[in-house]
Amino acid sequence: MSKKLDNSQLIAKQLIKKSFEESLIENGLINARNDAQLVTMLHNYFEFFSASLILKSFDLSDEELEKGIVGNGNDGGCDGLYLFVNEELIMDDTPLANIKKNPTLDVYIIQSKFETSFRESAFHNWKSIVDNLFSLESFQNNDFSKRYSSDVLEFFERFHNTFLSLITKSPKVNFKFYYTSIGNEVHINVQQQADEMMTKLKTIYPSPNTTISVDYIDAQKILTLYDAPSKTDFVLHISETPIIVQEEKEYIVLANLKQYFDFTTNENNKLIKHIFEANVIKGIQLLTKKLQKL
Repeated sequence: MSKKLDNSQLIAKQLIKKSFEESLIENGLINARNDAQLVTMLHNYFEFFSASLILKSFDLSDEELEKGIVGNGNDGGCDGLYLFVNEELIMDDTPLANIKKNPTLDVYIIQSKFETSFRESAFHNWKSIVDNLFSLESFQNNDFSKRYSSDVLEFFERFHNTFLSLITKSPKVNFKFYYTSIGNEVHINVQQQADEMMTKLKTIYPSPNTTISVDYIDAQKILTLYDAPSKTDFVLHISETPIIVQEEKEYIVLANLKQYFDFTTNENNKLIKHIFEANVIKGIQLLTKKLQKL
């Protein structure tokens, strides 16, 4: 007999399903799949949904979130992998030359299961990841192409390259493991597996500048993260009457650079990416860095 769900689990389950249905409608896929396919798509959607909640403070675009989703088989228990340096998402083409002394590297490893429990198997997989891919010696001297997907291997290559390129700058490295489900309790055996995994990783990275954490995102935390406030209203003060370009939907305006900077950044002076198209973010990031120096 299955265990009865509590109120937070029931609400979280409906929240996820409703969000999934809305995403299908938005993408014109609501009637495009059979029931079995929809179940698979729901579980895949939960990986994206979880990452979007956990990384909410970074204000990543949907494209950036999707690039970090690697849970498509041979993932080693890693559904989402993200690397940040000083809160900036690191991709293969992200420049590192101008990073100053004592940078902070945040490594996010996310396991997302649309089920009502937390299982030991997640940490069995992560222990193997620690031995095989977090260990530089093992990563460089073994061929894991048949065991792990290219997306997973590319991420760990990016991590090692980033870490080694910054090693003389004494980086602080935070390994952050997140296990998301709509469970409501963590069994002691699961926690023991987590402790063993953290001890194993600390042996590989013993520096006092290294921290390792495991967070369980349960039903209640899902609801809390989902309801966390985010900026939705944006006001840009302009210098002159705007020129209407097309059907009152596109405008050309003049704005003071300082006011434009305030418009495009949050309270931590980080670019608010989701209000821009992906192809203009790079240009705005360069402009933002220049404005920060003014």
